[in-house]
Amino acid sequence: MSGFLLALWAISAGLQMAFLAALWCCDLSRLGRDKTAPDAPEPRPAPLVSLIIPCAGRSGAMETALHSLLQQDYPSLAVLLVTHGRTDPARQLALELAAQYPHARHVEARAAEGCGQKNRNMLDALAEADPETAVYAFCDANHLAKRDFVRCLAEPIIQGREKFCTGYRRTRPLCFAPATVACHFLVWHLGLFQGLPWFTQPWGGAFAAEARAFRELGVAELWSRTVVDDVSLAGLLMRERRRVNYCPGAMLDSPLEEMSETRLNDWFFRQLFYPKFYTLSVWLLLGAALAWFAATALAGLGLVIAWIAGAGPAFPFALLALAHLASPFALRGFLRRRIAPDCPPAVWRQGVALAARTLAACFCRTVFSRVLVWRGIRYHLASDGKVERVERPDQES
Repeated sequence: MSGFLLALWAISAGLQMAFLAALWCCDLSRLGRDKTAPDAPEPRPAPLVSLIIPCAGRSGAMETALHSLLQQDYPSLAVLLVTHGRTDPARQLALELAAQYPHARHVEARAAEGCGQKNRNMLDALAEADPETAVYAFCDANHLAKRDFVRCLAEPIIQGREKFCTGYRRTRPLCFAPATVACHFLVWHLGLFQGLPWFTQPWGGAFAAEARAFRELGVAELWSRTVVDDVSLAGLLMRERRRVNYCPGAMLDSPLEEMSETRLNDWFFRQLFYPKFYTLSVWLLLGAALAWFAATALAGLGLVIAWIAGAGPAFPFALLALAHLASPFALRGFLRRRIAPDCPPAVWRQGVALAARTLAACFCRTVFSRVLVWRGIRYHLASDGKVERVERPDQES
């Protein structure tokens, strides 16, 4: 390896170690937080917020989460619980909750044709929403919300400071199995970048939009031909150069039960599959970052092997290569103490290793894939992300 290439590799390795140390040992999310609080608005009647919650399945945890969303302290809130299919247990649950809470309604969505089923659910709910709605809010049905969640999410829009706002979720492992720890590890990283203004995107589990801006941008028409709500909207907002405001107060609590590696891979594949079609620059940036880290690590490993064999570079380069290769193993303990202090170190190491393998494997799977299977439905996508065909289990011969 020439002196120039060695210097280039050394700079690359140093930058990667500094990045990892900053990511895992510092609170980078503070860089994106607004330190100045806005002036309090004049008291006025609270505009109507329509909260749309797609529901599927039924569990005790889901019922608890829905109660937390239905017991919000925002005074002018309409909740639409959306289900699809008369055999889905969520339908009966939605009917029970609608009878219990006067501000809640059940909406039964049609089968999706030309878009994702979740998109279809939300489109049918939007059609049933009150025309006087000032803010549309969207939330998943399986996360716990504080009583001021809707207020925190919608307030910047109500005050006229923002058009689009998003929250996120904080996972809480209920057990420490490797796949559960890997999911916790990956969600934490996604949330970290979500809090930085350069990377903030609407998250489908908790986001809100000014109703007028939502209609002007034609979001409903976009959702009628795409497979996912939030990432397709993110692509539209990027093209239109619209800002998405991150609301730390709209943080949901997401308990994580034990999960299998198959479920982990299915979930994370979707997280990487969507950007390939709707936010291509983000997908390419991630691919370039993975290639950069892999190439630097392999080059460092080659330097160490060559130095041991007596044919390598000077000792300082070999020492830097060893430090670079060892840095993730040395720093992961700091991160465990930050985000999973109760996790046994051995399980944490397994979970982090599984997360790294999952990231690499799922990204490689997305490269040539144009088919997504979600909740048993197979979606075939065109190169521009438009849903070309939807196949359901009951349609198969």
